[in-house]
Amino acid sequence: MAESKDFLTPEYADFSKNADFIWNSIILSSNKRNVDHKDFMTALEYCIAYLRDRKMEEIKCICCQEGMAEKVSMIIDLRDYVFDSLEDEWNSIFSN
Repeated sequence: MAESKDFLTPEYADFSKNADFIWNSIILSSNKRNVDHKDFMTALEYCIAYLRDRKMEEIKCICCQEGMAEKVSMIIDLRDYVFDSLEDEWNSIFSN
């Protein structure tokens, strides 16, 4: 089982910062159009890669950190259901 010291790593700090950015961009942003799509996709890609490299036991521990269960769930949902289509849509919109 992961220990609290495991959440003091630079990698976890980056994951937490990116997860907060994604959460705030979707849930708390009053004007979602002002979210930079490249920053959003970079943060999402980082979070997906971070979670992919964790064991299930570690992910469960991450979810026990304050506010992280909802963020991890949202990141997984974005990965599973909309990541590819979101990336394609933003690439077509912003490449014109």
